[in-house]
Amino acid sequence: MQVAVDAVVQEPLKQTVPVIGRLVGRTTGLAARVEGSIAELRVEVGDRVGKGDVIAVLVADQYKWEYELRKAEVEQFGAIVKTQKAKIALRTRNSAGWSD
Repeated sequence: MQVAVDAVVQEPLKQTVPVIGRLVGRTTGLAARVEGSIAELRVEVGDRVGKGDVIAVLVADQYKWEYELRKAEVEQFGAIVKTQKAKIALRTRNSAGWSD
């Protein structure tokens, strides 16, 4: 009886799993400045961490695209303001009896 073997394929495993949790210090509380998805967790259960140690890295793209969205909104509202100012100037000039 012959045994057949498939070729081995090596590829990186990339998997996400939604987790709800919190980090609790043993002696003092921890505070996060922002909320977001964690891209990389740099500590394991039982690791000791010190002041200033990075324990988790957030997904950077999320904030990059939010920044880009807000920047586009600012540009959009700036254009609206510019348009309205031009309309006011035109109406003011027309009401003063000036013509184009």
